[in-house]
Amino acid sequence: MSVPSIPLETQEVPEEQEQQYVHEVYNEIASHFSSTRYKPWPIVEKFLSEQPDYSLGLDVGCGNGKYLGVNKSLFCIGSDRSDGLVECARVNSENKFNLAVADGLHLPHQNDRFDFAISIAVIHHFANEKRRIEAIEHILSKLRVGGKLLVYCWALEQEKSRRGYKEGDDQDILIPWVLQKKTPKKSKKEKRQNNDDEEQVEEQQPETKYRYYHLYRKGELVENAEKAGGKVVDHGYEKDNWWFHVGMLSPQEKKDKSIRATDLDALSCRHCANAKGYFVPPDLYIQDLLRSYEQNLQHCRGYTALSAGRTLRTLFKDPKYPLINRGTFFRTQSINTIVERFISSHDECQIISLGGGSDTRGFRVLQEHSKGVRYAEIDFIESAKIKKAAILSNRTIQSIVGVESDSVSIKDRASFESLDPEIHTSKYDLIALDLRKIEEHGSES
Repeated sequence: MSVPSIPLETQEVPEEQEQQYVHEVYNEIASHFSSTRYKPWPIVEKFLSEQPDYSLGLDVGCGNGKYLGVNKSLFCIGSDRSDGLVECARVNSENKFNLAVADGLHLPHQNDRFDFAISIAVIHHFANEKRRIEAIEHILSKLRVGGKLLVYCWALEQEKSRRGYKEGDDQDILIPWVLQKKTPKKSKKEKRQNNDDEEQVEEQQPETKYRYYHLYRKGELVENAEKAGGKVVDHGYEKDNWWFHVGMLSPQEKKDKSIRATDLDALSCRHCANAKGYFVPPDLYIQDLLRSYEQNLQHCRGYTALSAGRTLRTLFKDPKYPLINRGTFFRTQSINTIVERFISSHDECQIISLGGGSDTRGFRVLQEHSKGVRYAEIDFIESAKIKKAAILSNRTIQSIVGVESDSVSIKDRASFESLDPEIHTSKYDLIALDLRKIEEHGSES
């Protein structure tokens, strides 16, 4: 009969939990554990075989080093918090592996140095989500721009395995390791005393040790990777594990993602104020922009379907505080007043909105001033594409800006990337431009 796992509430001091149920246990079971770990998992083996020759890599939580020799054309450093497992790796490799005893949150390597890293069945041992995200972020910090990281963690969804974990079960548990201990052989004198003339067989006396695991539910590991600043390239499920392959976001990509987040936050504020009746007449076009974001944010750099959905739910799920709604109203009305005064003081004019994003003001202005006003909006390429998709989805907006076109069909990232982001009519321009590169754009035009 198998030994059952035990639910565990996260302790107040996570380091103590990890010391008791991870570090000490793996040192005690190192030799027995190592004897059961010898066959590389296919996706990990494929990842390592695809790295260019002479690439520099890390195996964080290398255990007995079974992955360090998969691709002999790589230079890979293995580290583990368990000195017992590192000793197993040293013995197994006959001192050929590059090894270190190191904590996964305090790796002794240079930042921005390595081409790739793997961490297989390790992150789930950290005692809370904050430390799990920090562990991923710390490994990413060691990678150069363009570096790659592959991570595996145990899944909650193991209905078809002998363990049988499933949705609704506890995610933080102690999982048993039955350590076989041999009893000493009886001496010849003891045999004679016990009249034991048969050939003796060594008895096995098991001892159970418990290791802490966080069982990841579907989507949770990818969320952790993105919170840590990774750009998810691929992810999936294999052999009772969730895994992800992430690339490094460049500093510029991280900055661009933060800028885009400010536009989403502004849209959520206007959406809530509009729903609460602050705008009279109501803004009829906010919903079109929101739908376009719901459909297309997943195709933007730094997002997946999971992270885009989470971002939108976080921003739009709950109503804003009254103070936020009032601030949104006064800001919107103040800008509207300034724009109207400008228009009224000129027979003909052009308004340029820098970082127009999800703003719907241009549609209202052109609807109220059918002549004498030209409106231009400038924003990042992806933001312009999301806005164009919203415009082409609504016949009324098309009529307002003077464009005649069928709505676009965006089925995947490839079709989103191929979409022409710009619109140019006699009274409206939607321009895809990074204002930090405006001189380059000007010289090209």
